Amino acid sequence: MENTSVRRLNEGDHVTAIEPGGTRISGRVEDTAPHLDAAWILEDGFGARHLITVQDLLEDPATPTD
Repeated sequence: MENTSVRRLNEGDHVTAIEPGGTRISGRVEDTAPHLDAAWILEDGFGARHLITVQDLLEDPATPTD
């Protein structure tokens, strides 16, 4: 995902990402770490907490998809 900053993510945004191991995860943003360009998300279903970077994101939640 190009030209996206974690600063555009808000708590509660739904995101989908690919972790470095290739696992696809979807969940809601819980917290952001702008100095790392990363965010913590809570995975849908399991509730596991994941640290993702902007480069891991598949979709930009700030861009409408309709």
